Amino acid sequence: MPPQIERRSDRVSIMMPIEIIGTDIKGHQFVQPTRTLVISRYGASVAVSHRLAPKQELVIRRPGTEKKAEVRVIRKIGGQSDEYVYGVMLLDPSANLWNIEFPPMAESEKAVARTLLECGRCESRGVTYLSEIEFKAFVSNQGISRFCKACGASTTWKQALREDLSKTELHPTPKLRTEDRRKEARSKVNLTACIRQPELDEEVVACEDISHGGLCFRSRNRYPQGARIQLAVPYSPRAANVFVPAWIVYSKELPRGDSFKHGIAYRIRESKRQN
Repeated sequence: MPPQIERRSDRVSIMMPIEIIGTDIKGHQFVQPTRTLVISRYGASVAVSHRLAPKQELVIRRPGTEKKAEVRVIRKIGGQSDEYVYGVMLLDPSANLWNIEFPPMAESEKAVARTLLECGRCESRGVTYLSEIEFKAFVSNQGISRFCKACGASTTWKQALREDLSKTELHPTPKLRTEDRRKEARSKVNLTACIRQPELDEEVVACEDISHGGLCFRSRNRYPQGARIQLAVPYSPRAANVFVPAWIVYSKELPRGDSFKHGIAYRIRESKRQN
């Protein structure tokens, strides 16, 4: 099994309008309106039409707000001939450039799902770890009640959209039957997840059940046991989704021969990694 990868922050897949101010690899100064692709507490991946050099410094500004911050280019991570994707790191780790609350990663240990939620009253946003009880309420009601620091009261929070960050709804898929293979308690669910792998198209799948250690889903594609993936659950194509690393722990062909059942683990236990 692959080793566990420690992250300092969750990563949110969200297109957020920004301006990048800097100098390209040829020494030309530029100011470019563009967008984020993924953000975290400590940085982002951004789309730029200029070629940049590793370790060079830029300024990112949030249009319509007073927020701006200096960043350092880490590396090029993708792109085409007319647009490049770079990973950048905030020079001041305490800068809240995105105006999103990121809870400590340690709090995710018992979560069955995580998502970016938005307060229905003041539009404050925060990555939220959902316990089993909260998760069931969230799926049933398309939102949950939680305390909002800005409002100073309990308000209704729903999943945030990718671009305009207003309220949205999840679009669940039909419930599938499941068989329990784990010692951990599982909850039957009625929603979708999204799977990413390098150089492959994203796939939206129907979840059968979920626990704080992973989930089970069906797909027409077969993922090999041990394959590393990126997973977002709950997932909505219009929402800002939180992707986390996970691994395929089993893959089983179903009797009809046209689909496969898979088990996913969010983390690999120390005893298994040593075997």
